[in-house]
Amino acid sequence: MNYLTKTIQGYIKPNQITKQQLNLISKGCSFVYNHFLNQRIECDKNKQKQPTKEQQERELVQLKANNSWLNQIYSQILKQVVRVRVADAWKKYREYKTINFKAKYPRLKTDNRWYDSFSYTQNNRSFGIENNQLFIKLGSAVEKNQRKLTIKLKLNQPIQGIIKTLTIAWKNNKWLVSFGCWIEPKQINKTGREIGIDRGVKKLFATSEGWKYTNPKYFQKGEEQLIKLQRELSRKKKGGKNYQEKKLELVQKHEKVSNRIKDRNHKLSRKIVDKFDLIGLEDLKSKEMTERKKDKKRKVNRSLAKSIIRACWYQLAQFLSYKVKETGKEVIVVNPKNTTQRCSQCGKLANPKIERDVEIYNCSCGLVLDRDVNATKNILYLAQNNRLGTLPTELV
Repeated sequence: MNYLTKTIQGYIKPNQITKQQLNLISKGCSFVYNHFLNQRIECDKNKQKQPTKEQQERELVQLKANNSWLNQIYSQILKQVVRVRVADAWKKYREYKTINFKAKYPRLKTDNRWYDSFSYTQNNRSFGIENNQLFIKLGSAVEKNQRKLTIKLKLNQPIQGIIKTLTIAWKNNKWLVSFGCWIEPKQINKTGREIGIDRGVKKLFATSEGWKYTNPKYFQKGEEQLIKLQRELSRKKKGGKNYQEKKLELVQKHEKVSNRIKDRNHKLSRKIVDKFDLIGLEDLKSKEMTERKKDKKRKVNRSLAKSIIRACWYQLAQFLSYKVKETGKEVIVVNPKNTTQRCSQCGKLANPKIERDVEIYNCSCGLVLDRDVNATKNILYLAQNNRLGTLPTELV
């Protein structure tokens, strides 16, 4: 059986004693992370051979023996710090160093930049859910009858499949949890319907069936309040109590906007996947469309770039992609070249070229159609032929 991995999220409400334990785990992770990252930095400065993940994992045993308080933390958590977090941080540094020789070493964790998440990587009864409560196990240094820590749990959706991993994170003044679950693909009856989708800014997207979804523009609606909060924050003394309170207020406002966008994209993607067996999308490079490279003369329209970022094209495509994997349907990404300029009826390119402000596509063959709907029909045609492997060479 080929299982799919799905993340189920929620949050926990720890009491004061539990908060102390969670903070101790974060402190221990920071200590271990800094120790082994420092070891790699010193080896690099002295031009010595870098230790492997396995070597550092074996050294973790001695570190715990010299610092007995680390034994209060479940061993899986500290092993994951060495095996994954430290190794990944160093790998990314080395990759960046190849393109920028002035790259600085990865930063160590401090009280202001503390270790805000940790993971249980194997479900060997080290964590679980009982009576709608989360339980996690602590290390061997804790008394046996107190090793099981129980916390109030609130999930965004019911648990599905087999729970394999758990990540606990401190974000925006809340403790969040993420369960990595293995689920079986669902067998859903096919509808026989196929659709092409053209994403935009003014209209969030249009479909080959003529449906156009207006962009709610959540960011623009809350922009004045965000600007006001940012100005108020800039007037506060950095690090002070008022600064922290205003910063939290600003972060929560941003979170509210992003949650509304995420909720919208989840609902739209579910609606599309339930109705259609094949979904055609353009391969849009959002990052390239919104960033100007130093070696290129192409200018970037800042207002357009801002609108593209706020439309969250990538997130919608991501949600569609993982939802079709659960159902056995298809998302096919096609080259967006000339999808707007080509007639969906006769296949000829528009001459003269259609400008951005023109909303109706007129072709010499007699086709008169909304330009976005015309583009979606071309996207669907390309997706259908890409799937069959019969794409005409003149359209490549």
